[in-house]
Amino acid sequence: MSLQIKNIKIRHALIGIITVSLITLSISSIILNSIIFTDVFEQNIKNDLLPNQLAKVKARIKNQLSTPLELSKAINQNKFLIDWAKEGEPESNQQNVIDYLKYMQQQNNALVVFWVSNVSKNYLNQDGVLKVISEQNDGWFYSFINSDKEYEVAFDFDEGSSKLTAFINYKVTAGNQDLAIAGLGYSVSEISEDILTNKIGDTGMFLLQIKKVKLLFTRSFRKVSSED
Repeated sequence: MSLQIKNIKIRHALIGIITVSLITLSISSIILNSIIFTDVFEQNIKNDLLPNQLAKVKARIKNQLSTPLELSKAINQNKFLIDWAKEGEPESNQQNVIDYLKYMQQQNNALVVFWVSNVSKNYLNQDGVLKVISEQNDGWFYSFINSDKEYEVAFDFDEGSSKLTAFINYKVTAGNQDLAIAGLGYSVSEISEDILTNKIGDTGMFLLQIKKVKLLFTRSFRKVSSED
């Protein structure tokens, strides 16, 4: 009788050991498969999905800025503005310049159209003379005007509206003289609407950092932060 009970206990112990072993093996297999799947998924995102989506974003940004670039170039090549600057920007024609900037802003749905003079140091936009620039407060102007670049796309907060804006800055030159920086600015929130038609992941979210400005693009562009 005792031998029979002993055999039953041994069988139960063996069954228990086998059961535990199978459970351990199953859990290990699940964990291993999960790690392999996660690694493959991450590599696919890193090497395929994300580069493709970012390439689409880059293409959309380039496409959306192509028209503002051409419009800014047109201001840069405007003979009336160039002649006015070469003459020292007489006040008698200043209102005509402001009217032209206003016309360009209205016709092209721009947030701002500007002429920042290297002659008078006046910062003009579609509403009039915004301010007089200085090296202390407007380093961006002197940095660009003294560079070899013909144009640039810069992100900053527009002083007139306080909105984060994509500025298309074109250098206005005549001979060897740098007369002004002119161009248009469009709200970044408007640009983001088109960019975000490409979904990145489940949330459609990505972070773009340009110099000291962080842009968090979500399905509804809402978050902007700046670093000191």
